[in-house]
Amino acid sequence: MPTITARQYDEIYTLDDFYDISRRIVRCGEETTVSLTPRHPHRAWEFLLRQGEISIQASHMDGVSMLDGRPYCGKDDFDILPFTITGNTLTVTIPAVADEGTISIVFVHDEAGKPRELFTLELFALREDLYRLRPYRGDFHLHSCYSACGKRYEDPCYVVSVGRAAGLDFIAVTDHCQIHGSEAALKYAAKFETDYRIFPGEECHMPKKKHDDLFRVTGNYPWMHIVNFGGREGVCRWIAEHWDEYCAEIDRRAANYPAEWHEDLRRLAAVTSFTFDKIHEFGGIAVFCHPFWITAHRLNLPRPVREKMLEEGKFDVIEVPGLWKPFKPDLVDGNNLADAMWHEASIKAGRLLPIAGITDSHEAKAALGSNTTVVFSSDGSFDGIAAALRSGNSATVTAIPGRVPTFTCHGSERLVAYTQFLLRNFYPIHDEYCRTEGNLMLAMLRDEVTADEVNAYGRGRLEKLFRKFFG
Repeated sequence: MPTITARQYDEIYTLDDFYDISRRIVRCGEETTVSLTPRHPHRAWEFLLRQGEISIQASHMDGVSMLDGRPYCGKDDFDILPFTITGNTLTVTIPAVADEGTISIVFVHDEAGKPRELFTLELFALREDLYRLRPYRGDFHLHSCYSACGKRYEDPCYVVSVGRAAGLDFIAVTDHCQIHGSEAALKYAAKFETDYRIFPGEECHMPKKKHDDLFRVTGNYPWMHIVNFGGREGVCRWIAEHWDEYCAEIDRRAANYPAEWHEDLRRLAAVTSFTFDKIHEFGGIAVFCHPFWITAHRLNLPRPVREKMLEEGKFDVIEVPGLWKPFKPDLVDGNNLADAMWHEASIKAGRLLPIAGITDSHEAKAALGSNTTVVFSSDGSFDGIAAALRSGNSATVTAIPGRVPTFTCHGSERLVAYTQFLLRNFYPIHDEYCRTEGNLMLAMLRDEVTADEVNAYGRGRLEKLFRKFFG
């Protein structure tokens, strides 16, 4: 029997709309059964069997047979898997596989000697360490009306709601030089009992002088942007409250940088070092932001300081990609350079440096969901997500709009392969849940529904999806 094409990227459908599927993830080294029950009468197995035989062609993405370890030879070589049909449920046995990767299960219907594909079910085999973790998708560099350059009508509560509708599991509002916006978001989050997580944050800058209230862009050196994700206190607020101590510490640190540098370069390097340390003191994740942001035809962050930041290595993650806005070639150039820098720095370090994908959103509905970080964590708490980020258990995704959206991913080969599988098979279902919950949150802001109604829909829904997807 000839093989059947296993992937049809030109079609828009979610297999789970048509079949109740018992699981999508299998453990390496463990034989597994997967059951499929049609959701609609016209897909009933009995109905199909009256018209012809059903067979299952399967193959592992690594190119090695799951049955006998031979390399697949040509497009007509595949594994035939056994299955049973009881009532209206088909159960197929997946042999134990040694290696991670996508397993394509092609269901073939033979009508009068004319085989055709019914559909393809994709599974993914994981080794135990990754099997125990769950994917959480987030964005933790974005702005609200609390930022001087933010949209004045984008309240943090609105931004958080749009983030959920865009498919985010966790979010941090990181306004310029202040943690007030994220504190407003946290107060809003207290209304909900769903799986959506909101964490504190701020985008730190280098102040020229003391500000008694809020730091704004005016009065700050433009170069240094570092995100404090999840810190229990605001670095910029601490600086305002401890100005003399801060200035003395920067003077001390600046003296350690090359004497031939301009004074502002030395102070800038000192502030980056101080900011990373202070974020860690407050328990946060220190994010090296948009290292190749191009403004006024030159890089926003001077090269000597950028190279010193890489050399010192005090940050936890690098933004790859960072900054997103449609039709902005400079942002594309900057993200490409950041990607190249990440590869070179990782080679020099002898390991893949942890990365995060963010939007730096200043307009929530236009940006959120376009760049995201998929974190593989033991749970959705900040401690779990932070530990995963620090250990490099993350991949980043850029969504490219279109009739059938496409994606680019960054990270280790292992995590990118798994993330691509999730983008095809997990996130279409996940995003439907998030979109509904986020729209309910927006409706609540318009006084159309209550927080109880949002909770009734969203409470425990992501965990339920995890249990189903992982069997």
